[in-house]
Amino acid sequence: MKKRVLLSIGVLCLLLIAILAAFPSPVIGLTKGSLEANARKTLNVDENWHAASSVSENVAAVLLYNSDLTEYRYSVYSKKPGFSFGYFPRSSGAKELAEGLISFDFENGTAILSLNQENVAKVQRTYDNKELSPEVYEVNSSEPFVVTLSSNPNNKEDGTIHIFDKQGKELSLERAYVI
Repeated sequence: MKKRVLLSIGVLCLLLIAILAAFPSPVIGLTKGSLEANARKTLNVDENWHAASSVSENVAAVLLYNSDLTEYRYSVYSKKPGFSFGYFPRSSGAKELAEGLISFDFENGTAILSLNQENVAKVQRTYDNKELSPEVYEVNSSEPFVVTLSSNPNNKEDGTIHIFDKQGKELSLERAYVI
């Protein structure tokens, strides 16, 4: 009798796991390792396209582009606040990227994507509170890039983002499209 009860509980647990895996869940998102494959599949992008990606604690982004940079697509993901695991799709497409860089600002972070026509070499976030060290992200000035920055919704100190070219000159964010 005891074996039968344990077997029944085991079968019910397996059935519950199978049901949860078969249907999309508002709690379980994509893992870090599956983001590029998800972007390629949902955007219908060929495997020979190049990829640039970045994953932070709360935000992730994938930029896919062909060799001559005439075609490109992106997907941006973020974690949901509260009880959830993984990253959830937030935006995708190919808007305005050829003209500069694009910034996606969410409640829990920021994603910056660029084909890097401006030869960006560094993205830096500085804080008014001098006790907090600046965050510096070096990028290859001759290749497209993605930088993701997490924010803490409880902390109002998100800092200021500065972008520099390979000569160290700060670039204007006038051509940044914020979505």
